[in-house]
Amino acid sequence: MKRVCLYILLLACFACQTNEKSIEQHQRQRDEVIDVKSKVQAISTEEILLGNIGVPYIMDNYLLIEGECAVNEKCVHIYDKNNYRYIKSVINMGPGPEEITRMGHIGIDEKNRCFYLSDFGKLKIFAYDLDSLLTNDNYVGVEKIPLDLNSFPADYEYINDTLCIGRVITPQGTNNYVPRVARWNMKNGQVVPISPMRDDLEKIRITCAASGKYGLYVEMYNRVDLLSIGDFDGNLKAVVYGPEWNSKSHKSYFSKAVFCNDNKLIVSYSGEDYNTSTTKKLMVFDLEGNYLKTLDVGYDILSMCYDDEQNRLIMNFNDDIQIGYLDLDDLI
Repeated sequence: MKRVCLYILLLACFACQTNEKSIEQHQRQRDEVIDVKSKVQAISTEEILLGNIGVPYIMDNYLLIEGECAVNEKCVHIYDKNNYRYIKSVINMGPGPEEITRMGHIGIDEKNRCFYLSDFGKLKIFAYDLDSLLTNDNYVGVEKIPLDLNSFPADYEYINDTLCIGRVITPQGTNNYVPRVARWNMKNGQVVPISPMRDDLEKIRITCAASGKYGLYVEMYNRVDLLSIGDFDGNLKAVVYGPEWNSKSHKSYFSKAVFCNDNKLIVSYSGEDYNTSTTKKLMVFDLEGNYLKTLDVGYDILSMCYDDEQNRLIMNFNDDIQIGYLDLDDLI
């Protein structure tokens, strides 16, 4: 009987070790590269003369572009996502009580047709009803929740008021911080980290993306060739080491990511020196972290979002084209 128990215990230990090892991948090659530069189509923003940065978001039938512009003091610019016709600019920039002083992330609440704009100057998040913005030029948002300076979401995927998944920043000293992927409750401000700490890495810098549809997040390391995929309960599904994995690298690697249709994940990738890097490539993975292919966009990507109805990426570039889109049909 003792031998049987010992045998079962050994089998259990072996199964645990096997499962733990199975989530790790060491990818030696990522050389399935497709040149798609000619397929990138420009979106005109000449009506607003957008500044250097214009972060795109998809909401309902609209493309929202967040950024300063030269023709007005608004910070969110609304376009028809089907033909990219400019509609209007909304939300004033400035120090006033109904203005945004330092714009941050926009969280999209499709169910209630509203979005949440972080103001990192006032340390508050404001809620805006989309239909009111479209029809009433005098409409102003309302405060949704104050931000806790000790630990706050820099960016996040809004699932509902009690569940957001994002990159939470915890300041350390005067010029450093610790980033974690975390569950964030917008109602009470509670933060629960769900990504593991990596004690083998120095000065960790990450970005992340999440999908309510798949119940998954991806954590991307900016300065090492590493990404991880996990669920909202903190269970790791994949830890992917790339060909240039080195815990003390001085290059720039992953930056932005979107979850797409057909169980795909697209991440922007550089692989160049950290101080002079550009991000012109998109790597495509499945949801288990298996590498599928690389799309060479040919333009320096700053940010991006995904239109699932049209299976299309909308990107903000630091390049000849400022805002553009890429249809993914037949590409991934």
